[in-house]
Amino acid sequence: IATGGSMAAVWGWFVASMIPFVVILGVLFTQLTSAVQKQPEGARGLINLARVVVLITWSFYPLAYVIGALGSGPDGLNSTAVVGLQVGYTIADITAKAGFGVVIYMIAKRKSEIEGFDDEVAPAAVTTAV
Repeated sequence: IATGGSMAAVWGWFVASMIPFVVILGVLFTQLTSAVQKQPEGARGLINLARVVVLITWSFYPLAYVIGALGSGPDGLNSTAVVGLQVGYTIADITAKAGFGVVIYMIAKRKSEIEGFDDEVAPAAVTTAV
């Protein structure tokens, strides 16, 4: 959100940026949907969770933009808008990156368990060469 920009421009850019954003989310959601059926039965629930986490956490980004835009005045961003925008993007980053990372870890762990790997016991076939 630029300083000194008109509110029409702010909302115009918001609408313009939401078009590819929604397309990307749609592709991610549908691709994860088709991937679910190719996964082991025990991991399917977590992959469905990953789809929902992506959808929800990525939704924080446009919400943060709207918070900043609503706090803007005719002269651009004021301090309240900047703080709202930064807090919104921080929440979005933490949930989208760290939250999704935890879900990916859970999927990897579950698939490893399904395939017979145990994280407490190293596989006997693994040796190190000196």
